[in-house]
Amino acid sequence: MSDKIEAINQLDFSKSDQYILSIRLMADGFSFSIFDTTTKKYYLQEEKTDGSLSLTANIKRLFQELDFLNYSYLQKRVIFTGRRYILLPLELFEDEQRKTIFYHSHIKKENETIRYDIVKENNLVVLYGIDTSAYKHLKQWDKNIIISSQISIFIEQLIDINRTEDKKQMYIDLHKNRIDILSFDQGALLNINSFTIQSSADILYYSLYVWKQLDFDQQTDEYFFLSDSTVIQQAIPELKKYIKTVNIFPDTIPFDFKIETN
Repeated sequence: MSDKIEAINQLDFSKSDQYILSIRLMADGFSFSIFDTTTKKYYLQEEKTDGSLSLTANIKRLFQELDFLNYSYLQKRVIFTGRRYILLPLELFEDEQRKTIFYHSHIKKENETIRYDIVKENNLVVLYGIDTSAYKHLKQWDKNIIISSQISIFIEQLIDINRTEDKKQMYIDLHKNRIDILSFDQGALLNINSFTIQSSADILYYSLYVWKQLDFDQQTDEYFFLSDSTVIQQAIPELKKYIKTVNIFPDTIPFDFKIETN
């Protein structure tokens, strides 16, 4: 697999039936990835959203403006991000009770559909809320589209990485005003936390708090960021005062866009 990222406009769309299209929906912008199953290359594109429009209106606008969304693909995936999710053991999950369970932890919202992903490796269910209008529009666009929660994808991929390690690992996913902290030990998910942040100091405060609560070792356990940014570069030197191994995960392809191939 090539880790070189190219622009989507470099693709030959006469071969779109061998491509996998992935779309990540975030509050401040949408990200698009096309994976060529023949060459194993990734092609990425970022688009800003209009803050005055709803999620559905932004989807409709960009789907009209971006020509590459009009082609047929081998597969289409949509990845929802956000803090409205909960985890529960698979053995306790009952489909008909999903709304009751979800709204026990979150304030009820109008125009919200509750979906779930199953993380088989850890026998977990991720319940998450998505905008109903956006969900219906996407299903009308392609009835076979695969819809997932970003947090489910992270758990699955990071479990595989951590399983081969003999140490605990903490992974930080940075959003515009939020961090998600995922902690693992020997292929098992220890905890997931989400915190609102305003600066790099908040990253230190919350992640070091979780590090201490989970009894991570400053010398042997590892701390990773899943992406790079100015804020992260500011945080790393401060974190290294407390934790020996602090790194940015060495991968150019965003985790949730990675396609597993044999």
